[in-house]
Amino acid sequence: MGWLQPGAAARPDAVPAADAPAMIVEQLSGRERDVLRRATAQMRELAVNRRNDAVRRARELRLL
Repeated sequence: MGWLQPGAAARPDAVPAADAPAMIVEQLSGRERDVLRRATAQMRELAVNRRNDAVRRARELRLL
């Protein structure tokens, strides 16, 4: 959460305050991983790295 605080980039060794809320991290479900895999495969087929580029390329190919 340090990246949200002003001056955090200037102090990369800064430790978050003790009263800062803990970050909750959950693993992705199997379905979520599958969706990400498919999206990645489609972006590779379109030869792009970003979602905006994927939409633009799909429109150029008249897929959308």
